Amino acid sequence: MPCIRETRGLRPGSACGILERVTFRFCASRRWTAALAVSAIAVSAITVTADADPAASAAIAASAAESLEAQLPVRGERPGYATSDTCRTCHPAEYRSWHQSYHRTMTQVATADSVLADFDGVQLDHPRAKQRLLLGSHQGELFFQLLGPVRGPPGPAPPLDLAKARRVVLTTGSHHHQTYWVQGYQRQLFSFPFSWLVADRRWAPREDIILRDPSLPMAEAGWNSNCVDCHVTPPNTNWERRIAGAPGDIAQLGIACEACHGEASGHVRKSRPPLRRYAQHLDTERDMGIVQPAALSAEAASQICGQCHAKVRFLLETSRPVYRPGDDLSETRRLVPVGHRMQRTAGQEFNVMAESACYRGGELSCLSCHSIHGYADRSDQLKPGMDGDAACQQCHAEAQYTSEISTHTKHPADSAGSRCYECHMPKATFGLRKGIRNHLIDAPRAQSTDTPERIERVQACSLCHLDKPLGWTAQALSELWGQPAVELSDDEKSVADSVLWLAKGDAAVRAVVADAMGSEPAWQASGNGWIAPLLATALDDRYGVVRYVAGRSIRRLPGFARFESDFIAPERRRREDRERAITLWSRGADRLARTGSEILIAPDGTLDTERWEQLRAGRSTRLHDGLE
Repeated sequence: MPCIRETRGLRPGSACGILERVTFRFCASRRWTAALAVSAIAVSAITVTADADPAASAAIAASAAESLEAQLPVRGERPGYATSDTCRTCHPAEYRSWHQSYHRTMTQVATADSVLADFDGVQLDHPRAKQRLLLGSHQGELFFQLLGPVRGPPGPAPPLDLAKARRVVLTTGSHHHQTYWVQGYQRQLFSFPFSWLVADRRWAPREDIILRDPSLPMAEAGWNSNCVDCHVTPPNTNWERRIAGAPGDIAQLGIACEACHGEASGHVRKSRPPLRRYAQHLDTERDMGIVQPAALSAEAASQICGQCHAKVRFLLETSRPVYRPGDDLSETRRLVPVGHRMQRTAGQEFNVMAESACYRGGELSCLSCHSIHGYADRSDQLKPGMDGDAACQQCHAEAQYTSEISTHTKHPADSAGSRCYECHMPKATFGLRKGIRNHLIDAPRAQSTDTPERIERVQACSLCHLDKPLGWTAQALSELWGQPAVELSDDEKSVADSVLWLAKGDAAVRAVVADAMGSEPAWQASGNGWIAPLLATALDDRYGVVRYVAGRSIRRLPGFARFESDFIAPERRRREDRERAITLWSRGADRLARTGSEILIAPDGTLDTERWEQLRAGRSTRLHDGLE
């Protein structure tokens, strides 16, 4: 997962995919800076024509091939690093599991095998920026061309002009979405303004798939100021090279073996003699010049993950800006407090886990649940069986947490309310266009959002009991678990917590709640016949990610499987989508199945729009600038 990067004494930067900086520099004398709040994408066929002169065509191809390596980071020349291919012979199983992981494919050279997006026959329009782009391929290479201002409908697309096109040289990501990097100037790389959504199989503007306020101008997205921190090996290139602006020399693209095990050239050298290799099997304590994360303390092992899965500040005064596995992470960077004991966005997992009592006890580490090699599924890389209560029962083995769990949870043993992670690690964090698990391992608590500290957190109970006010939750927590009473506002006592968050919360919270409204466990606890009109209000939200999540959740509801909405459509179309969704719901039998002022459904089965607008008037003004 991505993380935020801040730099002491210099302009803050960020890991790619979190703080998205999208300034395009297409040549030394031209900069296209677009505040990309794009509302539509037009797609039409293009034909890439080869030069009529075969010799000239071959010359162009040769020149493009030479320019590719010139624009890529220099690979395989970092002192002390051996690269993953040297691990394969002796560690085939470990190599195979790593090779199948999304860590390996985090950054790749842009080739026909690595690029997931559709480039052939595609034309993309930026209505607000009034720019049109052409995508195409030639002799196995990918290109894009800036055509200039949008003038009317796309119409037939012209052939790709290779003399004016820019080469796509790198990719970042392969799981949820893929970002593309193009040749800039002075050996700098800049990100393409669209990303490819893998599951949706479509292009989307970058600013509409990250948590960034559409009123903010997009800043520069340069490879060396962002992605080199975490998406290559070693995880951090020298800061001086980043300042210089060149791609930098690295050992390997992606998150490779040495990102977790440290420099391996010494290990490879020591392991060449067969007798020494066999001796290692008999003496596991023998120093073979390599770091084994599983053999480290819980803190040191977790810091290996924390080098990327954390919000940090780099310490420029240190003489060793590059962290190496096994080092003390605090020697090169400081964890940034995330505020109010809450993980709001992805990329802060280590920050909040480090505050958890389980971690502070000295036994819990990232490796307690996750594995780079022996994982059950490569999506989360959880160990087999760690997607359930067994993850917590490794330490909490008492009967109240195992065979008699209902005595602790006060819920039926087979319900979501008796799953440890639903209460102690709820999906209350926003990341990758969905709710993800909060890694602050904590007990549910009812805390008013009207306190001076503005504790903006979605507490676990409200993510299942979508129809219940926070006052109901606070009473249950007090009566069943002995939590102290809290002062709540009138709205918090009378309006469902999920409705309040959807109306008044910031964009991260709105996306988390919209995701929960499409969750089967939540429907089991609170029904789903009343949810559609509330989700419909989010179909024209200011933030593209909120619109995306709301559209996905509403299509999961009964009767909405074929409902079409486009989260990047023009504003007028988005308002029409909202009204169509409300109309479709009003014609269904479920609209009278559940009514009440707490969910804003009037007795006649209509949405109380006046009350909704009153609540919405108090919406958080917090600005998001690319956190994810």
